Amino acid sequence: MSKGYAHRSEGTIEAFKALWRPSDNETTMISESKLLDRKVLKNGHKFDQSLLWMLVLLVSFGLLMVYSASVAWAGYNGGNQWQVVEKQAQFVAGGLVFAVLAFCVKMSVWRKASPWLLLVIFHAVVGF
Repeated sequence: MSKGYAHRSEGTIEAFKALWRPSDNETTMISESKLLDRKVLKNGHKFDQSLLWMLVLLVSFGLLMVYSASVAWAGYNGGNQWQVVEKQAQFVAGGLVFAVLAFCVKMSVWRKASPWLLLVIFHAVVGF
């Protein structure tokens, strides 16, 4: 790469940055602080309602897909069409319990335990 080429690319990057940088007299549509605002609960914690709704929608969609796949299987084998969905819902409920328990642990504990957790997970996956 020649020196002139690097200079031209740096100039191009600066030109693009200048295009997207608002001038002093312009106001942006959504400020960064508005994007990061969350509802504050009574105990002072912030609550991300949009994340919760996305989680509910994804889990519901997953259960619908499991049901869709298990109906044909149950019809072919003459079994209960809800059997696989009930098992999946049990896993969802168990995951919810573990998620609530993990949420109750302070972040400083997770930071201290993260190297050891990484080793345990690596050992479980690779099996050395």
